[in-house]
Amino acid sequence: MTEEKQKIPELKVIPAEELLDTTYAPSGTLIDGLIGQGIYILAGAPKVGKSWMVLWLANQVSKGEPVWGLKTEKCGVLYISLEDTFQRMQQRLNDVSGGKPGSIWLATEALYIGEGFEEQLTNFLAAHPHVKLAIIDILQRVRKAGQEQYNYASDYETVCALKKIADRFMVTVLVVHHTRKAGSADSFNMISGTTGLLGCADGTLVLQKSSRMETTATLDVIGREVADTQLNLRFDKQRKVWDFVSFGGDMQEKEPHPVLTAVQVFVRERHEWIGYAAELLKELKARHELDAEPHTLTRLMNAHITELANEYGVLYRSGKRTGKGRRVYLKDIHEDSAANVGNDGISDSVADGENTYNSYITVTDGPEGA
Repeated sequence: MTEEKQKIPELKVIPAEELLDTTYAPSGTLIDGLIGQGIYILAGAPKVGKSWMVLWLANQVSKGEPVWGLKTEKCGVLYISLEDTFQRMQQRLNDVSGGKPGSIWLATEALYIGEGFEEQLTNFLAAHPHVKLAIIDILQRVRKAGQEQYNYASDYETVCALKKIADRFMVTVLVVHHTRKAGSADSFNMISGTTGLLGCADGTLVLQKSSRMETTATLDVIGREVADTQLNLRFDKQRKVWDFVSFGGDMQEKEPHPVLTAVQVFVRERHEWIGYAAELLKELKARHELDAEPHTLTRLMNAHITELANEYGVLYRSGKRTGKGRRVYLKDIHEDSAANVGNDGISDSVADGENTYNSYITVTDGPEGA
């Protein structure tokens, strides 16, 4: 028993101060304001048009083209369509892409989760590092247990198994799933299974029609990294595409953050800046009424690094604290193509314009006075 206890690893902890001072790489945003990095679930009734939607999303993302007017991060896509044949996929892909798809890989067979699927997905992603979106259509076909074995724990573990892979490779895994027949005032309560599916997911989308013959539908979206959103869509039967009609619900514009806005204005005027946090704060306070200290300023930017890049067009990096303070690097990227900025802020394009994701690099301190 003593020997077994010695094998148990200790908790991995980090002091609060150290956590706030750590600069992490920005979270990936696959479709601006809609789908980020992590595990996402798209649910809808059978034959409502989910597969047409995700195949079109795959095509748009693979070419870096907008989705309903929203900017996408161009990348390779893996589409595992487990209810189709390659012949049917050929017809559908030609319909949504016009015969000109981007970098998409397709599969119609896979093992079950817990019996090799995780290894199949992991091996593919390791061999194709530019693939940042994996679509699994449909969840039921990679789960082996019978319906009577499904409970909160098994639902949660199923999604978490996929989330571990998404987090490890910093990709988006989009899982297609069904809704139940019984209606609900809350569309997310209609998702088949227990709340364990949503518990581990980073975001959820529910596609609903008022009746099966309707061509209009609503897409409700919730997530950790995205604002709650409802989109009104219409299916074009000729083009096989879901077109955007309008936003639904009470869409409220997000209030700009005063400090982040001040940083944005500062960087827009200079395009690029490097210096110490205290120097930056002095410049900001000369123009704005701000309640901040150098260390709280960098901690704020650390916590909002993704928001700074995606919403304010500011690339932010920081170095280790020195005797003069923390060194900060800022760059205006609002006019740049986001797909051409790697995680270290260096233009990182290859010949065909595809983005390759590199590892995060902090600003290193140069010689004294640099």
